[in-house]
This record gives sequence, C-alpha cells and structure tokens, in this order.
Amino acid sequence: MPLHRTAPADTHTTFATDLLHDQDISWCAAGVLAYLLSFPGGIDVSVATLTAQRKEGRAEVAAALRELEAAGYLRRVPGEGDALYEVSDVRTDE
Repeated sequence: MPLHRTAPADTHTTFATDLLHDQDISWCAAGVLAYLLSFPGGIDVSVATLTAQRKEGRAEVAAALRELEAAGYLRRVPGEGDALYEVSDVRTDE
C-alpha cells in the first residue's frame, strides 16, 4: 500500500508509534490518546469536552480513558474539583 505523507511542520504531532501498535488498547483509545498528545502544553479535558469533539458518546470516551489508564498511558492526578490527567506516549506502568 503506498503511503503519502506531508512534510513535518509546526502543526504535526510526534509520539512513539508503539501506542498505535499496542493491541491491548482499542482504536478509540489510541485515537483519544493521539488527540491528547497533539497539544504541546497539555490540555484541560473531561469526558464531556472530549465527547463534544467527536461523534463517540460519553460511554465510549469514558471507556477509552479507562483503557488508557489500565494500559499505563494515562494517570489520574487528584485535584480540586475534577481529576486531572497526565498522558504519555509510552506505558508508564512497565
């Protein structure tokens, strides 16, 4: 299959491709993680804000975040009010 790629620019995101090949997470979870990693300084997110960005519903987005947490790509950091998330392009539990 031929691949067509654009030249890297400021609007491109770089992350470890292992996350895309990780068969322990769903395509939905990989997509959510890639989206979260696309913000250079991080982003404040919630299930509601992520749900508003795409067609997946609240249940699918919440399940994707749980998958990412179980796989070690996402960590919840308790704070005041809503929990904050730290994300990584590699598993942090290994």
